[in-house]
Amino acid sequence: WDSVDPEVSTDIPTGKEKGDFFAVYAPVFERESRFSKVTPVPVLGDAEAARDDVEAFYEFWYSFDSWRTFEYLDKEDVGGGGNRDDKRYIDTKNRKERANRKKEDGQRVRTFVDNALKADPRMARFKEEDKQKRNARRNAREDEDRKAREAKVAAEEAAKQAAVAAVTAEQDEKKSRQDAHKQFKKEQRQLKLAFKNAAFFGDVTAFTAKLDKILAAKKDVDALVAVRTEIEAAHAAGNGAAVVDEIVAKL
Repeated sequence: WDSVDPEVSTDIPTGKEKGDFFAVYAPVFERESRFSKVTPVPVLGDAEAARDDVEAFYEFWYSFDSWRTFEYLDKEDVGGGGNRDDKRYIDTKNRKERANRKKEDGQRVRTFVDNALKADPRMARFKEEDKQKRNARRNAREDEDRKAREAKVAAEEAAKQAAVAAVTAEQDEKKSRQDAHKQFKKEQRQLKLAFKNAAFFGDVTAFTAKLDKILAAKKDVDALVAVRTEIEAAHAAGNGAAVVDEIVAKL
């Protein structure tokens, strides 16, 4: 196997071959590797090869540097007859044709590598793995976005409910204060009525002074209710005046 062996095949797979990829391409890679200036030459491997190895393999072949030359295809022999100018012309022509063949052979190898890369089932697997990873990342981002949106909506709803609750609580508190105030005024009126209906009060000035003292001392409904109830019971028993004096004396 050398660069001047006309028996060395230059045939390459087209990428449309049927059958096992490795059985089709491995022998051709091995054949072409004979011309590599760089050694060792990585092997194609098998279906279970690691991704890093596969990528390194194709990276090597896409930068393949061949030592193969094509002197044996020279159409004219520079050593034949002719003067110096003729020989120089023939040599220049041969060198140009060799360079063209070298370029064509390099393109042949690149086409071969392109075909292999497209047909390599591992690349399809890697592509699918990459797709799944991208989908997983996208799904994760979408899940995070969804959770963020839900959290935002929940926070806004909670804030809205809190605002409504605050308004309701304020309204309830205001109503409670109003109801308490009304009840307090009602009890004050009832207490005044109890005093007014008490037959034992003949002195209006004394009546008013005692009532004012009780009203000034009793600032909540329960206290007023208790005093009124006590006075009404005492009045019914016939000793209302004495009980009123006792209540006033304790203030």
